[in-house]
Amino acid sequence: NSGNHDVNNLETFRVLSQPGGLIDVWGERLVTSNLRRPNDGDGDESNGSGEADESLLPVGSNYRFLRGKQGTVLALGFLYNMGDEAVVTVERVQDVVERSWFRTLLASPRPEEFDAVLVLAHMDAEDELVAFLRSELRALVGEDMVIQ
Repeated sequence: NSGNHDVNNLETFRVLSQPGGLIDVWGERLVTSNLRRPNDGDGDESNGSGEADESLLPVGSNYRFLRGKQGTVLALGFLYNMGDEAVVTVERVQDVVERSWFRTLLASPRPEEFDAVLVLAHMDAEDELVAFLRSELRALVGEDMVIQ
């Protein structure tokens, strides 16, 4: 997941995104469900979101499955709704939960099954977005799914 200090300074973001930087090294393990960067023509034609806008690509991965002996956890990573101070696009959480990739991933039948949902949220525990995410996830996965 990423924090506001990673995305509100252009020089910092350049360091993170250069070859050998955090974004390069972590690759698909970096979960950034609502962070987008401009498509710089690096050969990656997919935005990974199931949306038509190919001018923006996820900074990391929209989600990640963590598989273990006891089951599979779906991990999502959100940064709070920042204003215009970010040097990348921070999609509003309220918009991301309406995206086709998000709804398809969580709706039944699911393209891949999981046993729990883990939300990495760079936001205050009392932020209304935490309750919003929990409510949206609960509506999609049902009352019996573990959400952390």
